[in-house]
Amino acid sequence: MIKSEAMRRACLFGIFLWLAATLIAQQPAEVMDQANNAYREEDYARAIQLYEGILKINYGSAPLYYNLGNAYFKSGDLGRAIWSYERGLLLSPRDADLRHNLGVARSRQTDDLAGLRPFFLTRWWGWLRSWLGPGGWSVASLLCMWLGVAGLGLWRLGKDRSWRVRGFAFGFALLLGSLLTLALSWSARNWQRESGYAVLLPEEAALREAPDPLSEEVLSLHAGLKVKTLDRIGEWYKVQLSDGQLGWLPAEALGLVGLGR
Repeated sequence: MIKSEAMRRACLFGIFLWLAATLIAQQPAEVMDQANNAYREEDYARAIQLYEGILKINYGSAPLYYNLGNAYFKSGDLGRAIWSYERGLLLSPRDADLRHNLGVARSRQTDDLAGLRPFFLTRWWGWLRSWLGPGGWSVASLLCMWLGVAGLGLWRLGKDRSWRVRGFAFGFALLLGSLLTLALSWSARNWQRESGYAVLLPEEAALREAPDPLSEEVLSLHAGLKVKTLDRIGEWYKVQLSDGQLGWLPAEALGLVGLGR
C-alpha cells in the first residue's frame, strides 16, 4: 500500500511537471501569435509591447528580433529598429532577411562617417567566428578531439610503420584543430554576450569630450549610429566612432549590442 501511494504521487508529480513545461513552452508561441496579429493590424505599439514581453522571459531568437525590428521601423523608431536587427544578427549572422532590413534601416541613418577598415586578421577571425556560431564550433571541437585521440591511438597501437606515422600526423593535427575550434566557440559565445558595440537610440545626442553633461560637445549624433564602447564611468560610456573619433555618450542613449545585458 505504501509503495502504491508513493508511485501514485510520483506519477502525479511527473504529470504536473509535464503540464508545467508544456504551458511554459506554449506561452511564448501564443504571445508571438498575438504580436504578429497586432503587427498585421498595424498596431505597432502593441506588437512591440508583446515582443519585448517575450524577451523579458529570455526567449530571444533571430526571428523575434527580426519582427521587433520591423515593428520599431514601422513605428518610426530607427535607433531601436537597427538595435534589434543587430541583436538578431548575433544569433543568426547569415540571416539574409535580417541583413537586408538592417541595410534598409541604415540607409535612413543621417550620420555619414568615414569607416576605418579593420585589420585583415580581425576580419577573417570575425568571419570564421560567425560561420558556425558557438554551438557549431563546440561540436566541431569535440569531433576534432575524438578523431585526434583515435589518430594517436593508431600511432601507439598500429603495427604498420607507415600507418603509425600517418596516425601521429593526423592525430596531432586534429588535436591542434580542436584547440582552434574551441577558441572559435569561446570567441563566438563571448561575442554574442558582449560584442563591444552599441547603437544610438534617441533621435539626437551630443558626443562630449568628458563624462559630464556640461563638457564641450564634440559632435551631434543621430539615431541608429553604431559605435564601439571602450569604457564606462558611472552613467557614461566612452565610445569610438567608425572614423576613429572618441567621446562620451550617456548610457541611457545607447542600446548595447550584446545578449548578455
